[in-house]
Amino acid sequence: MASSSQPPPPQRDSGANRGRALRILQTGDFHFAAPARSDLIAALEVLLARERYDVVAFCGDVAQRSRIGEFLCAAALVRYARQFSATIAVAGNHDIAWWRSPMHLLGAEPISRKFRTWLQPELEPVLTVPGATFVGLNTSHGIAPYTLTTRLRDLAVVGAVTDAQLARCNDQLGRIPAGDLRAIVMHHNPVRGELSQRFGIPNHRKALTAFAAAKCDLVLCAHDHQERVEAVALPSGGGGERQVIVSTCGTLSTRSRGHRPCSVTAITVDRHEIILDVLMATDASAGFQPTQRFVFPRAL
Repeated sequence: MASSSQPPPPQRDSGANRGRALRILQTGDFHFAAPARSDLIAALEVLLARERYDVVAFCGDVAQRSRIGEFLCAAALVRYARQFSATIAVAGNHDIAWWRSPMHLLGAEPISRKFRTWLQPELEPVLTVPGATFVGLNTSHGIAPYTLTTRLRDLAVVGAVTDAQLARCNDQLGRIPAGDLRAIVMHHNPVRGELSQRFGIPNHRKALTAFAAAKCDLVLCAHDHQERVEAVALPSGGGGERQVIVSTCGTLSTRSRGHRPCSVTAITVDRHEIILDVLMATDASAGFQPTQRFVFPRAL
């Protein structure tokens, strides 16, 4: 069970603590262009320099209309974060120029070309740090036969995970040494949003079941524009169950769902627990403050 409380402000790790705990910052949905909150981007930079997290995960939608200028802003932020932390980034649906190849009539390559050119060449990067591996999973496929739903408003918005991608994740996660954290970084939320009541991918149950079977510990995602932490118990094979923790981060744009404060999520992982602190920005001048904590035991 998760516990919710008012934790003290996060403290900067000492060298001794870094040997025992991994510190992650999860963020996304910047929507660089008009929706981006420049005041909160500045506050985020202060947080990154002060806390020096081991890993910063950018969970997609760094752009608004997949324009070069938007990616240049995002690339500058990622470079800044890399001064202090290892980073991993994946694309969101706003980062994909679906109109360059609707229904993938010209293949899948054109729709992600700007992201790959101006932000990073890999759509599905893998980051390994001492004690953990983060597997990037591209859920942003634009408009393709396997992303279509019965809702017109889902066009170019909803994501998908293919069987081939799940097989790749299973292979990547299977190579991770026992005892290390196994994490997936993706854009679309595989759990239902609290206010939106929507899943980011139609085959969410299949994806989460595959993650559990591959002994995934943590899924980092975005897309819903509302922070949420949820532990999902799923069959892991052999008749047992495995708890997969799904963390959906908030947005740093004017598009926060329900007019909630913008937020990022700080995560601490040690041998026994995974602790997730939602850091909200109710006042940009005050920066990000912890508002809610979730604590889960590490799965064996």
